[in-house]
Amino acid sequence: MFQHQMIIVKLKSSNLVLFDFEPLDKTSPLVAATLLLGGRVPGRLRSRELQSVPRLREFEDTANLKFRRNSVLVGNAKEGTTLASIDRINGEWDCNLRLLRNDCRHYCAKIINDVC
Repeated sequence: MFQHQMIIVKLKSSNLVLFDFEPLDKTSPLVAATLLLGGRVPGRLRSRELQSVPRLREFEDTANLKFRRNSVLVGNAKEGTTLASIDRINGEWDCNLRLLRNDCRHYCAKIINDVC
């Protein structure tokens, strides 16, 4: 079963930032069919600053996040990582989403590898 993944990174500036990669039209049956049949669809990278780590109930409808005591596990960014440096990574990302080849899991792995 395919489940969405997101990552929350703690920057040295004390900012928590949530990142994810999803289809532009994530509720479209045509998009779902295209992805399940191995096709590509346009995707978008999203990020948003958070005030605190979300509790489980705030995300129960959105994703397969890893939780510990109702909190999302947070990765600490490497020294010198800024939103601008993450924007550069995002600028190089292929936004043609394809399950099992270029999807949210691959995006999260890239962020973890390059940022955390």
